[in-house]
Amino acid sequence: MSGTANLFESIAELPLLPHSRIDRAVGETLAKLCALANVRTIIEVGTYLGMGSTQVFCRALPPEGRLYCVDTFCVDMVRYQRPHDPHYHAFLSNMKQTGAAAKIVPVRMTSLEASRALAVTADLVFIDGDHGKAAVLADIAAWRPHVRPGGILCGDDYNVATCPEVTPAVQHALPEHQVEGRVWWVTV
Repeated sequence: MSGTANLFESIAELPLLPHSRIDRAVGETLAKLCALANVRTIIEVGTYLGMGSTQVFCRALPPEGRLYCVDTFCVDMVRYQRPHDPHYHAFLSNMKQTGAAAKIVPVRMTSLEASRALAVTADLVFIDGDHGKAAVLADIAAWRPHVRPGGILCGDDYNVATCPEVTPAVQHALPEHQVEGRVWWVTV
């Protein structure tokens, strides 16, 4: 964690931004999958402000566990390399205030860039980034090799009306998948 410890020390606390909280059923499903995978290392693709699945994952991890939060941390993908983007600072502030900072490794890249750059094998990889069919297919292909044998590859927004392309993408790429509520998953 030494590489990110100083990052959080220098972050001024902003008003806590609770946007993107997840519903109880999704949180319970993710906690169950974390227990099933005996998580020590998690990769979360699509973190936004860190107040949804990020919080569930941090609670599930042991004190020495790590959560790699992959996101551009901005709405405008063209600007994602700007160091002072307000979404990124809001995320860092949220992590500091919720006590999750000790377990967090921010990875400020697109999903596919991060999948190529990270030499990390995880117990669980959670995909909740771009919800277009091509992007979900690409994320599944890119992140599946990062899951340890016996680990879990999962994602959100299955059979959700506002994300109509997630379900056909998962069905195509992972015919063996399972679903609980709106969470899809496979054991690798």
